This record gives sequence, structure tokens and C-alpha cells, in this order.
Amino acid sequence: MNVSVADKLDKIADFLEDKGWTQGRTCLLGRMCLLGAAAALFTWEEQNAPLEYLRRYLHTYNLAGWNDEPYHTQEKVVATLRSAAEKARTIDIF
Repeated sequence: MNVSVADKLDKIADFLEDKGWTQGRTCLLGRMCLLGAAAALFTWEEQNAPLEYLRRYLHTYNLAGWNDEPYHTQEKVVATLRSAAEKARTIDIF
């Protein structure tokens, strides 16, 4: 069974809400950055499509840099993932 890009983005958001979010490193005291959460949940191949979609959605190649922007918060990152997931559902991409 294929899991859609939208579902994977929602799973990353769920993970960050549950475990916590961090900046400047992949993992800190159990909290993860955006890319760390994706890696914890999915294989490299499985995370490729949702992360590529998120890059296009955010108009940036550097997701680590986006995650680490000083004004970003856990709430902002999770909300952005949810928004991207909703947009992906409207265009029905896998």
C-alpha cells in the first residue's frame, strides 16, 4: 500500500508534536528537527517524495536551513507541514 505525500507530511507533523522539535541539530534530548523526524519515520526512498514536495511548497532547497530560521517555532513548523499536506491532498499526489 502506498502512503501518500500528504499522509507522510502529516506523520512528520504528528511526530514533531509528540516528540518535540529542535533547531540547529538533528536530535536533542529526544526532540527532532524536520529532517530528523522524516528520517526517524521513513527510509531514504520513502521520505524523498514528501521532502521534495515540501521544498517546492516552501520554494527552498534547504529544508535544514528553513527549519533553523530563528523565528520558526515548533508550532510554525507543524502548521506548515499540515498546510503542505492539505495542499498535496488537493492535487492528489503520491
